[in-house]
Amino acid sequence: MRITPVAPVYPVSKFNRHREQAVYTPKPKEKIVQYITHNEDDSIRTCGTCLRGHITTSYANLVDAFGQPMKDGFDDYKSDAEWIVQFEDGLVATIYNYKNGINYCGSEHGTPTHLIRDWNIGGHDTAVVTYIIDALKELA
Repeated sequence: MRITPVAPVYPVSKFNRHREQAVYTPKPKEKIVQYITHNEDDSIRTCGTCLRGHITTSYANLVDAFGQPMKDGFDDYKSDAEWIVQFEDGLVATIYNYKNGINYCGSEHGTPTHLIRDWNIGGHDTAVVTYIIDALKELA
């Protein structure tokens, strides 16, 4: 048996003489900001980006959302994978692991890239953290 929740009911107005009630209608889900990645445009500039937040998710989720990570052009000594994402408002985000993978820690102590779950989010503005989280939520 499936139970469907009923929306809460609120008075239309405190001035309503008949005490009519209106059914609460939630706002439609906002559309997340559109984006492109380094896979569509390899000229996205990341100069001046810095750490803005962290996210815990699987490598597979990041690949599903943003495509394959960059093959070169990033700090492959301290990182094993990096994505560059540019949103429709011009903000740029980078997603990367930092000093927890095989490239930095070695094969004995480092986590293989496909098993990494702790990722850094870089950008010019902290809003990119929310944008990245929203993009990943769309997959769920």
